[in-house]
Amino acid sequence: MTLVATEATRESLCAAATLRREEMDGFAEGLLGFENDVDLPHRAHEGKSRLADLRAMFVAVADLTSDPMKPATERDLKVTRDYMRELTRIAEREINAIVLSCKRARRQAAPWSGGKEMLH
Repeated sequence: MTLVATEATRESLCAAATLRREEMDGFAEGLLGFENDVDLPHRAHEGKSRLADLRAMFVAVADLTSDPMKPATERDLKVTRDYMRELTRIAEREINAIVLSCKRARRQAAPWSGGKEMLH
């Protein structure tokens, strides 16, 4: 995911949350295309579900920070920024686990590989 220096302001948090949502949408689209019913390995399916939950959290942050009528103290914004950093780390781990799970499944399914990784 893109490294973003996020300030504890409504505008910065909203932009960062929107970026994270777009990154997760792009990953899901790249993984699944327009097919929602793809046969994924179990770990990849779990990761996809976790990413959907994380995406919903980033959408909620963007919605809350984009509305100036919703109260938020300076402390609230700092705490939200810190939570977003942790959610980003979790999303990165899930994306990595999905990619590795799909790679292993593909390698095992490849008839020419005999289940072994090809070395170049």
